[in-house]
Amino acid sequence: MSSAYDRGDTSPSIVNRQLTMKGDLESDGDIQIDGTVDGDIRSGRITVSETAVVKGALEAETVRIAGKVTGQIKARQVTLLKSAKVVADLSKPQKQRHVFEIYFADEQVSPDAVKVRHILFSTMIKDPENPMGREMPLRNFVEAKLQEEKEQKRLQE
Repeated sequence: MSSAYDRGDTSPSIVNRQLTMKGDLESDGDIQIDGTVDGDIRSGRITVSETAVVKGALEAETVRIAGKVTGQIKARQVTLLKSAKVVADLSKPQKQRHVFEIYFADEQVSPDAVKVRHILFSTMIKDPENPMGREMPLRNFVEAKLQEEKEQKRLQE
């Protein structure tokens, strides 16, 4: 069986704003939620629009949220827009060895630009560059990496 991408279909499956769905959704392609979903969603890319309400787990390579999500988010990359309201456990796919990326999009800048403000959660993680090291809260790991980057920039200037 060929996937949606193999057939050249790249348009997302859409749950429109008038629709309320109860049950799980799964797609080889992208899913865009404009309405209400009470169930888990699995896809390559999930977009939760400003009018959307999702109660359940989201599992995708990338997730972009402008609406309300309550549940679990399992993704490598998560983008939260200003209007996002999220109460969720965040995790990355087990096979991914890197830290997942979380962006807080600032809608004042161009649509393609993303500005990171801060990360306010605590999840334990091992440094992928030091497999023998201890687990530490993700927040501490990110702060240490950002500090390293600042120091490297100063040395290069």
